[in-house]
Amino acid sequence: MGKHPEAEIEHISLDSRHINFKEFSLFFAIHGLRNDGHQFIDQLQSQGVKNFVVSDKKYINHTELCNFILVNDTLVALQAIGFTPSITI
Repeated sequence: MGKHPEAEIEHISLDSRHINFKEFSLFFAIHGLRNDGHQFIDQLQSQGVKNFVVSDKKYINHTELCNFILVNDTLVALQAIGFTPSITI
């Protein structure tokens, strides 16, 4: 669902605090033990993020020029594409 079907995705993001290439990022709204990534969608939209994977359709905002992919479970969807986040120690 979205207004930009030709969007180019170059980066995958799980952490709303660390998105460098906002227009080319795909944010996965992961529901974790402490936070729910869905809570940050409005903030990220205002910062220029345009592509989201969500598991709750109430967070889909049709008025913004953004793309949303609705899935049953965002973590399972992330695993399905084979993404492994890099860990910095």
